[in-house]
Amino acid sequence: MIRRINTDERVDLFALGVTAYEMFTMHLPWEKGRSEETLKSHMNTAGRDPRDFKPGLDKAVAEFLIKSIQRNPSDRFQTAAEFRDALKALPKQDY
Repeated sequence: MIRRINTDERVDLFALGVTAYEMFTMHLPWEKGRSEETLKSHMNTAGRDPRDFKPGLDKAVAEFLIKSIQRNPSDRFQTAAEFRDALKALPKQDY
């Protein structure tokens, strides 16, 4: 089912989260495709755990990425500053 909802700046944070997810894992959180079934899947299912693609990914990084791509806007970062601060707090290592 496709839902029409009002959006706010958190939609941009979602897009940023998808970009971060791809940068850390080299994959998108959802299957690629253009079919109606793929679109429904993107809209109605959670993204894959980033550790499915990068098993050695630090737990804090995985949690950051998962929070970044939550479907419900109230479950993800609420402001760009909150996103930035969470990103800066991640452990420093090569990914």
